[in-house]
Amino acid sequence: DDEPDAADQPAEEPAEIPLNSFAEKQRVALLTFLGEALEKIPPDKKNFDKFNKFGVSLYLAGACEGLCQKRNLDPRSASRILTGTAEILGYKKADAVNFADKYENYLVSDSRYMQMFQSGRNSMITAIEDGDAANPGQLLDNALTAWNAPKEKEDKSGPITVMFTDMVGSTALTQTMGDAVAQQVVRAHNRVVREALAQYGGKEVKHTGDGIMASFSATYN
Repeated sequence: DDEPDAADQPAEEPAEIPLNSFAEKQRVALLTFLGEALEKIPPDKKNFDKFNKFGVSLYLAGACEGLCQKRNLDPRSASRILTGTAEILGYKKADAVNFADKYENYLVSDSRYMQMFQSGRNSMITAIEDGDAANPGQLLDNALTAWNAPKEKEDKSGPITVMFTDMVGSTALTQTMGDAVAQQVVRAHNRVVREALAQYGGKEVKHTGDGIMASFSATYN
């Protein structure tokens, strides 16, 4: 009689559908990438405070982007894999989900955030292409060194150039091909634009959903 009625018990969350075999291999690849990097970085960089944990999370988000690019990992599986990896770093489940869903919003707020993301992406691509020749510990060590360096004061004098990109027909693409395909195209667009911004000293100001607003501190003829 003292047992609570079944109707008073909180409903159990539905079991999460397991990743398919291909996505599971990519999950293992990301965990291996992280494990090897953490194992080989200097001891003084292994105890992450909140700031550095966030930096490593951005680094892993970039690494996930690298998996999407090189191994055609679909965005939904990538988000789930990133969520699980963020939990391993110490995030609560809800915070890990929120980070995986919205990390792109952080990239526009600070140039260091974008730099850390790009470092993770480039490091994963290097690991995939070079295999044993890659040094994940050194790559993460370099990224953390840059992450913790004093922030450079931006020179805001003089004219600037503002650029907008826009994906033509993005709404129609979503309607005809579905959200998953449309997101893959958006990610490809983001990658191309961000690589160009990094090459030419541009800064991402805002992501518009199907385009990017960016600025350049100098103008060119």
